[in-house]
Parts: sequence; structure tokens; C-alpha cells
Amino acid sequence: MALLLALYCVCNGSALARDSDCTPLVREPRPVPVATAGEVVLGTQNLRRLFDDLDSAEALPVDPAEYRERLQRLSRQVVDVLRLPQVLAVQEVENEKVLADLALAIEARSRGMRYRALVLDGHDYGGIDVGFLVRSDWQVLALEQLFAREKLGRAFLFDRPPLLLRVKTPQGDELELVNVHLKSLHGSDRGRKEAKRIARKRQRQTDVLVDWLRATLALRPQARLVVLGDFNAAPEVLGGVDILGRLQAAGLANPMAGLPAAERYTYVHDCRGVALDHVLLSPALQPEVRRLAVSRGNAGASRAREKALTARGSSDHDGVVVYLRR
Repeated sequence: MALLLALYCVCNGSALARDSDCTPLVREPRPVPVATAGEVVLGTQNLRRLFDDLDSAEALPVDPAEYRERLQRLSRQVVDVLRLPQVLAVQEVENEKVLADLALAIEARSRGMRYRALVLDGHDYGGIDVGFLVRSDWQVLALEQLFAREKLGRAFLFDRPPLLLRVKTPQGDELELVNVHLKSLHGSDRGRKEAKRIARKRQRQTDVLVDWLRATLALRPQARLVVLGDFNAAPEVLGGVDILGRLQAAGLANPMAGLPAAERYTYVHDCRGVALDHVLLSPALQPEVRRLAVSRGNAGASRAREKALTARGSSDHDGVVVYLRR
């Protein structure tokens, strides 16, 4: 049970040790490297339940001043820390209107960089969805949810269905991105029956995603495909399901493995770093990878309101970006 509790805390955002008990792994925001003229940058960022100040069916409104502050902090995260990737997959956003508000804050912060906000509503009982910010000079070709009607018993298999985006770069190259926010271990500490139910759901989600990947790559071996987001999974097997191992066995590569061991984390649990957010690439894209970087300043930061209006603490996850040869 102690092990299940620890794993539950890792993927649910809880902590066995309070933030104040931990020595921060990184005290100040640390930006990712500046892209060169010959690089395309794709990224992922969990927004830690970004909800607005309006009453809606998704959630209760937050305080207007708090909402404005969160938009300012997250805009600094995207502009100053992630350095304006061409496409940013996001998780835990309320709806398209909220993501559009963030896009406007980014435009103001960057003095002119425009993003298109794309979100499709899922089934999550807490009202969080996945979405994309796409720079305005990139063409959106298609946006669709994968497995949105797939069931496990009477419930939907994916509370947050993977979101497939097809885009074309200004140079005419096409890319496909699948944004995932897979089932966490939330509730695994409530007994063996609940732990088994959660493991079964995580396993089935993995099976369905792997089957789709294998079929896609068999039909189109040269597909330029990126699967990225909050996998709620680490290279170590969590909760008895080897999510990342299965996806890599299906043909995807995880460039985070090339980072120094001390840098392979995007979240902090019990004062230790764990990698929950990843960018995985299909075989056709693997030769184009130049490097991968993880931002710093969110994972392990105190949730107490910071006095200085910076990107620090804008989320509880650090962002991940991959640099591809243009």
C-alpha cells in the first residue's frame, strides 16, 4: 500500500513532503536554448488547471485577479522560458476560450507573436482538456479527437481523448502531432480493487494507442509523427503498466534518454524529480532531431503565491521542447 500511495502522489500532483520541506532543485526559471534559424521547435506544457473567472458547466470561476495573474505567469513561461515554440501542446486547460485568452497574453508579452488556440472538449469530470497553440504562420490542416467514443465498460476509455493535429510549416512540410494526457494513478491508494481498475484503464489506453500507432506506421512508414504531452508515465514502470516502453516498442523514440540523468525530470515528487512529460517521435522524424530540452522553474516550485510576477510556479510541471532540423 505504501508503494501505491507513493505512485498515486507522483501522478496526482500530491506530495508526501510539503514544498517547504524540500530544497528546490532549481530556484529560478531557466529557459530552454534559443533555436537557430534552421530549427523547428515543438513543445508540451501542462498548465495546471487553467480555468477562467467565468461561471460555466466546466468549473467554478476563479478570482479575476488570480486568473489575470495566471495568464501573465503562463505567458512568461511560453515567451521567456519556452521561447515561443512553433507548436505547443497543452494539458489541463478549461476550454478554447481560456486558451485563446492565454494566446492574447502571449501576443502582448512577445509584442506581436500570434498563436491560434485549438481545444476540443473531452469527457473529464473535472473539466480539463488538451489543446494546441499553433503559431499563425503555420497552416492547420486538420484537428480531431482519437478514440473519443471508445468505452471501457460503461465509461469512456479516455477522459481526455488524444488530440490529433495536422499542420503544414511555412516551408511546406507536414507534421502530425498527437497530444496526450493519459490516466493518472489518482485513487490507487483506495484499495486493491480500485488500483486494479485504474491499472486496467491505463493498460487499455496504452493498448489502443499502440495499436493505432502500429497501424499508422505500417500504412505510412514515412509519417512525420510526434506523440507528446503528459503521459503520467515515467521510464520506470508505474502502477504495473509500462506505458513508455510499449510506445517505444511500437517504433517511437524518446530523445529525453539523451539528457544527463540529473536533467531527466519534469515534475517533483517527495523532493525527487520524475519524468512524466515527453516528446516521442516516429522513425521518419528521428534523423531530424537535433536536441531536446526541459525548462526549469515550475517542477518543485512552491505553490505559495510568488511576489515577483515571473514564470516561476506558473505550473507544477516543467515544459519539454524538441528541436528538429528544418
